[in-house]
Amino acid sequence: AADSATVAEEPEVLSVYPNPTSNGSFIIQLNTRDSGLHKITIFDVTGRIAMVLEADGAELADGLSVDILATMVPGLYTIL
Repeated sequence: AADSATVAEEPEVLSVYPNPTSNGSFIIQLNTRDSGLHKITIFDVTGRIAMVLEADGAELADGLSVDILATMVPGLYTIL
C-alpha cells in the first residue's frame, strides 16, 4: 500500500491596516496563492456598496493601497 500524506493548505487571511485610519488611506493584504482577479467590496453601515476594487492575487499579497477620502465620507465600513 502506498503512503499518502495530506497537505493542509494555509487559509486565506485578509488584513486591513491601519485600522482605524486617521488619514483615509489603508492597506488591504490577502495571503493567497490564487493569482487571478479578486473583487473586494466595501459597504457602508446601511449595507450599501460604497466602493468596489479589483486586484490580482500578487497585488493583494504585496498589499493594495486604498485612499477612501476622495470618494467616501469618514465613517464605519465593512470590507468583503
